[in-house]
Amino acid sequence: MVAAACFAAGLMSYELIAYYLATAKIVTENWIPVFLAFSTGCGVIASLVLGKLYDRARLPTLLVAVFLSALFTPFAFLGNYMAIVFGMALWGIGYATQDTLLKAGVANVLPEGKRNLAFGLFYAGYGVGWLVGNIATGLLYDQSRSALIAFAVAALTRIIAVVCNRQTA
Repeated sequence: MVAAACFAAGLMSYELIAYYLATAKIVTENWIPVFLAFSTGCGVIASLVLGKLYDRARLPTLLVAVFLSALFTPFAFLGNYMAIVFGMALWGIGYATQDTLLKAGVANVLPEGKRNLAFGLFYAGYGVGWLVGNIATGLLYDQSRSALIAFAVAALTRIIAVVCNRQTA
């Protein structure tokens, strides 16, 4: 749950990204939903690929997916148009990671009769992380773009430390 909350904190809401795209005049307002659709499409494809890979190699797949997800922020907030497009693809991978891999991780560690409570706790933690992360990134957006990026990358990659510590314990 802690790992999921950290991941959610770093995987910011699309509304902040859309605000940045509009205010920085990266794209016209008509293209903002297209960027969301592109990210969503990338997430759907990533879910299929990551799910298949997860069945073969759980931990390496999760670690690579988290690493790729963490790269979205620098590309989305510091790059030119093509870097932002790449960042949005990585943001889609982040959603696939959350939607496919983190849930599979919960299901893999618990017996079938205990999963309902576990998923409830998972989503409670994820929701708290999402709220805290969106408040933090919203406040950081006006203060320092570098701090926003550092926060998001640190939050997203915190899951790697949690998972690795759990594996060695």
